Amino acid sequence: MPTLSPNKITITKLILRRPGDDASEWRTTLFNCECHTFDEVIAQICKAIGCSSQTASSLANIAHHTGQVKVCDGSREYCETVCDILGSIGLRASATD
Repeated sequence: MPTLSPNKITITKLILRRPGDDASEWRTTLFNCECHTFDEVIAQICKAIGCSSQTASSLANIAHHTGQVKVCDGSREYCETVCDILGSIGLRASATD
């Protein structure tokens, strides 16, 4: 989770894996956008990967401060599904290997 101070941001790696995905060759990346509220982004991340709002908030903040964040890794099918859910409200995301 990011730790914010006046002069520094510390980012802890948050990678979510779908249970049973041993071959984590694919990943879904969420890109920052200025057209959605934090609440909208947080809600969509929760919907896409089934995480807590606290985890989704951390991921949204990382994307906001760095321009992008890896929200999950796993099988191609899983990552593309997550990407589709994020994109369903117009968020920019990609699923890549």
